[in-house]
Amino acid sequence: MGEIKVALKKEVKQEGDQLILEVLQCRNITYKFKSPDHLPDLYVKLYVVNVATQKRIIKKKTRVCRHDREPSFNETFRFSLNPTGHSLQLFLVSNGVSL
Repeated sequence: MGEIKVALKKEVKQEGDQLILEVLQCRNITYKFKSPDHLPDLYVKLYVVNVATQKRIIKKKTRVCRHDREPSFNETFRFSLNPTGHSLQLFLVSNGVSL
């Protein structure tokens, strides 16, 4: 549980539209610590889903931020597709477990 700060843009080019997603940072993350000094390794998984079929057509992930309660990712993902008819799913993952 927490917040994922992102920026979402659409670029229209002659070669085709591009969807641009910037994963910036996470904050207010709530999870159970194994011990008070234990901080998990966190990353963000993202999926582009076809709305009509509900199938995940693209999957990506950020780099892992180790031992950080409020990680900053500052990573940009570009998708060469028209965003119409697609949705995004974002998950904050800790040591292999979605939060």
